[in-house]
Amino acid sequence: DKISPNTKMNVLLVGPAVDVNYKNLVFNASFQFNAYERVSSASLSTAGRFVVGLTLNFGQGGGK
Repeated sequence: DKISPNTKMNVLLVGPAVDVNYKNLVFNASFQFNAYERVSSASLSTAGRFVVGLTLNFGQGGGK
């Protein structure tokens, strides 16, 4: 694949998200969709996306 010259896009994504905390673990899930999109080529577009994540927090006990 080659990078096509003069192709760029600016996208603003928004959407709902859920965070579930259990002790020092955080699971998050969100759906993002386009609120704004500006492209320089008619062949570019962005679809919605589903994002999941897992975070491990440590060292936040403050020595207690």
